[in-house]
Amino acid sequence: MRKILFPFLLLLAACNSGKPPVAEDTMAAVLVDLHLAEARAMQIPADSNAIPSGLGRNLDSLAVFYQSVLRHHDLDTASFRKALHWYTAHPEVLDSVYKKGIVRLEKIGGV
Repeated sequence: MRKILFPFLLLLAACNSGKPPVAEDTMAAVLVDLHLAEARAMQIPADSNAIPSGLGRNLDSLAVFYQSVLRHHDLDTASFRKALHWYTAHPEVLDSVYKKGIVRLEKIGGV
């Protein structure tokens, strides 16, 4: 009986991971800012001598924007990835985060 119960309890503990590592409101703000950074990076040509085509991303600028957004929200890459992993494992909560993000975008006129 113990051999069956122990793995079951471990699985149950793994599924019930408690609170998210980053609060929902903070995660919504971070995701909105990251999506806006992505859109901005699409507007910057990869080469300063090139004509902006809007067809690609300036990955150098995007990396700088991402780091700036994370710093603004007092996060580092590892903590953001941990939070993102938690939220993707809890899709119903992630859906709630994105709904909050849509509200944020509507307030700033982004939607």
